[in-house]
Amino acid sequence: MQVGRTEPERTDYLVGEDSAQFDLSKQKILSWVYFIGVAGVVAYVLYAAWIDSSTGFGKPFIEAVSSISESPE
Repeated sequence: MQVGRTEPERTDYLVGEDSAQFDLSKQKILSWVYFIGVAGVVAYVLYAAWIDSSTGFGKPFIEAVSSISESPE
């Protein structure tokens, strides 16, 4: 750096989106329908594969863990 010479002020800062900003008028109905559909499918698969005691793995998992541990919790 030379004496008496100043560096120019930086103006090329990185700019990103404001993730906390939500504007309902900018939302698309199709995006919400897609989101609700995907969330519904995930919830159904989670219920069928884990929570439902007749088809899921939740009950066998709890029984396996209970056989290892004597704690009722």
